Amino acid sequence: MCMHRSIASLAALTTSAIVLLGCGAPSEDSASQCTPTSEVTVKGDDALKFDKERYETTAGCVNFTYLNEGGIPHTLLIKNNDEFLLQIGDSDEGTVELEPGQYTLYCNITGHEAGGMVAELVVT
Repeated sequence: MCMHRSIASLAALTTSAIVLLGCGAPSEDSASQCTPTSEVTVKGDDALKFDKERYETTAGCVNFTYLNEGGIPHTLLIKNNDEFLLQIGDSDEGTVELEPGQYTLYCNITGHEAGGMVAELVVT
């Protein structure tokens, strides 16, 4: 009898956790809800560098294409923007709405940002 009560409690807890997770942080697709007004292509390599130190684009919905020019996996994030994350083995693509300003692009894989995988993004 105790086992049935424990299983029922566990099932209720699991269902609650799934419901809460579904209402939590924005999904990967939430950043891609806008129609792109500009494009930025970023390339990463095994030397832990992006192909540029500075990228420029216009405000609005920006489509990013991220290409790997090497064999080491990388990520692409925008500091202080929790809605955007690209991950590459070979390539990835995604959109994000950006206001005018200066942003920092970086790879959050351990040691990559400190190794030089950081760049400035200027949005006008």
